[in-house]
Amino acid sequence: MQPPLPSPLFTGRDTELDRLSRALVRVTVAWVFGVAGVGKTTLVAEYAARAGRPVVFAHAAGASVDAWVDEARLRLGPRARPEPRDTDARLADLLGRVESTKALLVVDDAHLMGDEAASAFARRASESLADGRVIFTSRHRLENDPRARDRLELRLEGLAEAAARHLWAELDELYGAASGFERALARSAGNPLLLRQAHAGGAEGGDWVGGEVAGLSAEARELGLMLAVVQIPIPPEAFARPDLLSKLAAALAVDVGAERVRLHELFRESLLASQSSEAVARAREAALEVLARADLPVAARVRETTTQLLALGRAAELDAFVLERSTAMVQCGATGELLRAMDAVSPEQRSLALQIERARCLGRHFDMRAAYDELRRLMAAGEARPVELAYAFAEAAYDMCRAREVVETLSPLLGGSALSPEMRVRCLSRFAAAHTVLGEGAEGRRLLRAQQHELTDPVLSARLALHEAMLENADELYDQAAVTLGRARLLWDRAVIDENAVYAPLLSAVIYARAGRFAESDALVAKIRLDAPTEDESAEIFMLASRASLAFERGERCAALELRQRAQRMNQVLGGVHYDLVGAMWLARNLFSLGRSTEARAELERALGEANRLGCRGIAERLERTRCFEPRVQIDHLPPVAPPRERRGDAARHWSLTALRRAAGGDFAGAETALGEALALATGPGYGLDRAVCHLARGLHGDDAARRRARDEAERDGAEVAVIEDLERWARAGRASQSVVFDTVKHELAFAGQVVSLRSRPVLRRRLHALITRPGRPVTKDELVREVWDQDYDPRRHDTPLWQNIRRLRPVVAPAGITIAVDDQGYRLLLPDGVAARVQ
Repeated sequence: MQPPLPSPLFTGRDTELDRLSRALVRVTVAWVFGVAGVGKTTLVAEYAARAGRPVVFAHAAGASVDAWVDEARLRLGPRARPEPRDTDARLADLLGRVESTKALLVVDDAHLMGDEAASAFARRASESLADGRVIFTSRHRLENDPRARDRLELRLEGLAEAAARHLWAELDELYGAASGFERALARSAGNPLLLRQAHAGGAEGGDWVGGEVAGLSAEARELGLMLAVVQIPIPPEAFARPDLLSKLAAALAVDVGAERVRLHELFRESLLASQSSEAVARAREAALEVLARADLPVAARVRETTTQLLALGRAAELDAFVLERSTAMVQCGATGELLRAMDAVSPEQRSLALQIERARCLGRHFDMRAAYDELRRLMAAGEARPVELAYAFAEAAYDMCRAREVVETLSPLLGGSALSPEMRVRCLSRFAAAHTVLGEGAEGRRLLRAQQHELTDPVLSARLALHEAMLENADELYDQAAVTLGRARLLWDRAVIDENAVYAPLLSAVIYARAGRFAESDALVAKIRLDAPTEDESAEIFMLASRASLAFERGERCAALELRQRAQRMNQVLGGVHYDLVGAMWLARNLFSLGRSTEARAELERALGEANRLGCRGIAERLERTRCFEPRVQIDHLPPVAPPRERRGDAARHWSLTALRRAAGGDFAGAETALGEALALATGPGYGLDRAVCHLARGLHGDDAARRRARDEAERDGAEVAVIEDLERWARAGRASQSVVFDTVKHELAFAGQVVSLRSRPVLRRRLHALITRPGRPVTKDELVREVWDQDYDPRRHDTPLWQNIRRLRPVVAPAGITIAVDDQGYRLLLPDGVAARVQ
């Protein structure tokens, strides 16, 4: 996949190189075509060397389109998540990487893709790219496509006589003078490769390439044939006979660079056509030996070895080879290539081990439903069910939320004594998790605790403790789960390198965060690279969901939602039912927190229907509890103690709803305290609903513009106005049942369960009596003076004491939400909306 090295004899193509360079400034795609040997690849290699951008060279010969596209994708950046499922998606991802890296992609011998496919790819590239560039080389011209955007179509002809003579002179200087230029020019039509062969003493007449092949020694021909059956460049150090390489290079049959050896396509065709099937088979055997010691990317090695073993009919050896390389292929992000290698073994020739691994590979990367169906078929195919098959099927059944099948499959295994300690732990963990899905979490945890006491391996015991904490987490027993994690610390304190290397600390960090133990959670997160590439899609979903949970517990609602939705989208492609249901639960809670209740309810009802259909009672119960996250429900069930400020989202919601509830109950002093706490927390995006609730609480305090501000605040942050309206109806219904009572016998003002005594303040209570008997109506200074002092009003004598007493009365009545206004007509006592006042 590396670009060919520029030729030291690049000559006679300055015009074409200049045209190519100028065109690729304004267009993104170039199609360079001409007959074999005319110098297409040499021209493009020269341009690539001068391009000043990343270059990826893809050769369309031999390998499928998916294969070379996957290899080019991996060279241009990190793996895509989820991995593209088909050729169309792969091409789109490749072009996206070319664009983002501003790279040059060279597709050599594009005619081998098929003219229609190559033309469609060229059109797609021109439509997709702005900063990236693609050059195709082909022996065929593109068909005229009126839909295509502007692109360069550059036809290479043979060299003109002056350029051909210049090339011949350079060859004279390098290799010594040779005669016969005019004859060679006439017969080659200026083809640079044929000119070079003629200068090197090519055969007179007939097939020059065939003559060159015939003139090679038997050993050189064998090496050339080995290169002909291999479709990828091989590092020169992999060859045992460098002298033979030199002979092939002298005959211009191979290009030998510092990193790769590649046979020219003309020689490949001639060698394969001229040799017997037995010779080709021997060449494939030799190729396998070279591939085994060559320093190659694992995907390229597996693809090429698969081709050779398949051609030799060695299915059993191919089966074992693919199994041995499967882990390395997954780790390097070549899962698509791995599946192609597995599928190269016909179904009837695949070993059971390969069939199981293929199903697992499908389930981890592409299609959990297909994996489940395949493993179920294998389980039904015969009476002999190896432990590995039974466990693999149980994993797939769990992913599909077929918990009862998990229990039925693993029960016989756990009841026997043939399991290794490692396999027993794995089976028991999945068995207990299935019980939790079925709503029998206590029983599952009991089984895990019982087995921990019997294990002598501390790592296995710690893994069971981790799974016990995981099941407590699933049942939302977060404090208990955090305590249980104490028995699993070995998994991260000693940096155990096993399948739990990331899983254990990250899951534990989530549990600690949900239990409010953020210092311990942060310490574990610090041990993990949260942006590290994962081996498969299911692991990536776990990483995204865990990051979403950590963000949500911290109150980073918008970030949590984005991560959760990414995980849900990935899982929709993968098809995991268990994660779909659990992910829907957390997604609904996240949406409720943002005031997007309509979306939350829709997600909740869909998941709940599926959980009930599958008999997943444990998940259904958690989904039902999710309804309590709706703001209107939350306000009726506020805990007496506020969450800690570290749980910013929960704390902001608690204080904003507390402010509304206190205001609705007439406790306006308490509402102001809660508002201060809420507004200090409810800043930034994701907190519009909390700020809107605070405005609503102030609206109950007599702020008429607060209702409008509440709606505006909610809408700006994406919360539904309907959520605010629902809370407002609840609050006003509560206020309607409230009253302020002034007891003239006890001299007390009673409201919202509070009592303010005015027994020792006769002037204030008489003034209050005058105002409260006429709420909302103006009481003149004359009326107040007569009622309080039984005198006629005299401004010089009464204005100052009137003002002073009203000033003292206002803080007395403020906790009841009462305000006293003054205007030209006199003083008014104003009550909150829906609150009645009576005197007894």
